[in-house]
Amino acid sequence: MLRAVAPEKVLDAIDETVAAILITEVDYRTGRRHDMKPPIERAHAVGALAIWDPAHSAGALPVQLAADGADFAVGYSYKYLNSGPGGPAFIYVAPRHQDAARPALSGWMGHEAPFAFDLDYRAGQGIERMRVGTPPR
Repeated sequence: MLRAVAPEKVLDAIDETVAAILITEVDYRTGRRHDMKPPIERAHAVGALAIWDPAHSAGALPVQLAADGADFAVGYSYKYLNSGPGGPAFIYVAPRHQDAARPALSGWMGHEAPFAFDLDYRAGQGIERMRVGTPPR
C-alpha cells in the first residue's frame, strides 16, 4: 500500500508497517529540503529500505547517499546536471545491495557477458548489472 504523508510527518509515519520509504530530497515546488539521515536511520531501525530521489538536488547541492546510509536512489540528469530534455537517468545502489539487487530492466550492457549473445539473461556483477543502455562512442 502506498501512503503519502506531509513532509513534516515523515518521521512519525515510519514504523514497523513500512517496507520502504521513497522521498525526494528537494521538493521542486517549494524548495524544501529533507535531511536524509533521520528518515534513513528511522527506516533502518524498523527494517525498512530507504530510497531517495535526488533529481532536484544532484548538481546543485552535495548529495551524501553513501555517507547517510541510503539503500537506493533514482533520478534524472536534465535539471542541475545540465543534460537537457531526454537526458539520462541515474541509479544508486548501496554496495551492500549490489550483488542481490535485481535490475528492473535487463539491459544488454548489464548482462554478465554482453557479447556472448546468450539466449538467457544473467545479471552482471555488482553495480554493472544496472546498466541498461549502450555507452556513448
